[in-house]
Amino acid sequence: MLIYPCGCLPARAIGGFMARSALGRLDHVHTSTLPALQTLNAVERNFFLIRVNAYAHVVADQADRKAALEANVQAARDAVAGLFGDIEKQLIDNTDRTLLETDRKVFANYLSILEEVLAASRANDLPKVRDIVASRWKPAGDEVAANLKAHTEYHKRLADEARAQAAVDEREGRWISWGIIVVGAALMFVFGAVLVRDIGRGILALEHSVLRIGNELDFTVRAPVHGRDELGEMANAFNGLIERLQSNLRDIQQSASEVAGAAGMLATTSGEVAIASEQQSSAAASMAASVEQMTVSISHVGDRASETSTLAHASGQQASDGRQVIEQTVGDINEIASVVHAASGHLERLGEQG
Repeated sequence: MLIYPCGCLPARAIGGFMARSALGRLDHVHTSTLPALQTLNAVERNFFLIRVNAYAHVVADQADRKAALEANVQAARDAVAGLFGDIEKQLIDNTDRTLLETDRKVFANYLSILEEVLAASRANDLPKVRDIVASRWKPAGDEVAANLKAHTEYHKRLADEARAQAAVDEREGRWISWGIIVVGAALMFVFGAVLVRDIGRGILALEHSVLRIGNELDFTVRAPVHGRDELGEMANAFNGLIERLQSNLRDIQQSASEVAGAAGMLATTSGEVAIASEQQSSAAASMAASVEQMTVSISHVGDRASETSTLAHASGQQASDGRQVIEQTVGDINEIASVVHAASGHLERLGEQG
C-alpha cells in the first residue's frame, strides 16, 4: 500500500515544480508582456491618428476644419503620453526601458517637427509644408513607427520565448514523470513479488495449522504469527478462536462428568420411587377393599332408612287420627260445659224465686 504513494510522490513533486515553472512564465507573459503589447498597439493607433489628422490639416482649406483636426491631434498626443506612462509601469528589463526611452525621444522629435507643419498649414504656406514634410516630418514619423515596431517585436519575442520555454518545461516534466513512473512500476513489481511471497508463506502456515487441527483434532496446535500485518492479526484471531474452543470443550467435558453423576443419583432416586410406588399400590388395594365394605354397609343403611321412612309415615297417619279424636273429645267437653252452664243458670233463677 505504501509503494504507490512512494512512487507517485516524486513524480507529483517534479511535475508540480515543472508546472509551477511553466505557469510562472505564462503568468509573467499574461501580467507583463501581453499588457505591454496592448499598450504599444494603442500607441501605434494614436500615432496613426496623429499622422492622419495632420495630413488632413494640411489639405483642409477652412479654419474651423483645421481647428477640429488640431483638437484631434492634441487628443491623440495626450493619449500617447499617458500610454508611455503605462508602459513605464510595465517595464520588464533594461532592454525594455531603453526601447521606451528611444520611443519617447523620437516621438518628441516628431512632435516638434509636427508643430512646424501645423503652423505652416495654418498659414496656408503649402510650399513650406511640402518641404518640411518631405525633408524632416515624414522621416521622423517613419523613425517613430520603426521604433514602435521594434519595441513591439521585442515583447512578441519575449512572449514566444516564454511559450517555447513553457513547452520545453512541459516536455521535460513529462519525460521525467514517465521515467519516475517506470522506475516506480519496477519497484512496485519487486516489492509486490516480495509481498506476495510473504503473504503466501503466511497463508500456507495458517492452512497447515487448520488442516492439522481438522485431521488430528489437536486443539493445542497454534498458527505461527509473522509480523504485525493483516496476516499476523488473522493468525492471532485464529489462535484466540482455537483457545476459546479448547476452553469450551474443557467446560463441556466437566459438565458431562457432572451430568453423569447426576444421572447416577437420579437412577438411585428412581429405584426408591419405584419401591414407594409399589407400597402405595398395596395401600390403594387395601383402601379399595375398605371402600367396597363401606359400600355394602351403606346399602344396608339405605334399606334401614327405607323401613324407617315407612314406619314414620304410619306414625304420622296415626297421629292425625289421634288429633281428630282429641278435637271431637274437646267439642264434646265444650257441649257438656254449655249444658252445665245453662243448668247452673236455671238453678240460680230457681234459688232466687224460692
